[in-house]
Amino acid sequence: MKVSIERIDGLPFGRCYKITNEKGVNYLPSCTTILKMKPDAYLDMLRANLGPEKFELVTKRAADRGTVMHKWLEVFYEHYGVHKDPVTGFSHAEAFISKWYDEHETETDKVRAFKLGRSLFLNFYNKKFYNVINKVLQNEIFMYTFFRGGWAGASDFIFEDHEGTLIIQDFKSSSDPKDVDGQSKYVMQISAYMFQYAEMFGRCPDRGEILISNEKTDVVQRITVTKEQFKEPLREFLSLLVKFQSTPEWLDFQSKVANGEVFHPQS
Repeated sequence: MKVSIERIDGLPFGRCYKITNEKGVNYLPSCTTILKMKPDAYLDMLRANLGPEKFELVTKRAADRGTVMHKWLEVFYEHYGVHKDPVTGFSHAEAFISKWYDEHETETDKVRAFKLGRSLFLNFYNKKFYNVINKVLQNEIFMYTFFRGGWAGASDFIFEDHEGTLIIQDFKSSSDPKDVDGQSKYVMQISAYMFQYAEMFGRCPDRGEILISNEKTDVVQRITVTKEQFKEPLREFLSLLVKFQSTPEWLDFQSKVANGEVFHPQS
């Protein structure tokens, strides 16, 4: 049976995925939803200073900006993985995204989001992040696991470098450079993705990488987690998973699922 995957947003606890396969239907929380269980002093301060409505607007703008940046990366990677030419890859991505974003619906400032997303991509491009790529294996790969109750999510890229090293890579956008505390969630996230990849494909990535581009500088922050290092942050992630599974919102959702209530993606 072919696996069916539906993303469901707007639930009281955040996002989940409906996975339908030969074993039936399962709802799994997203990796990023679980990571929200980790306290974030910066976001708490920002929410308190801005108020809920303005905070929601800032969050939406950041999401739009990140969407544009990731579309640049996706289209560029797809082209570069075949042709190994960054110049034509850039031109191809620019032409594609200009048309794509003109049709892309958003409730916030489209021009601002487009410019910021392009600028964030250029931080990566100008640092020639693509030089290490020999073979792109997966572009925007969705993964899930039922381990300890399960979780799901999508990692940006899987590729092999020129030495045959298997690398799982995620790109992030930020308003400012991230401090050590701000990077800790990303370390857990890429470690969770490494575990999922190993479980689904039978080979653990040699390392996971998180590359962060910010609006204020042209510095690209790189966080690396090797396959010898990922177990400790994975344990921390699993402890957050346990906390999430005991929240009233998730327990109520599970009760509704057990009673036959059906959840679908929002239109």
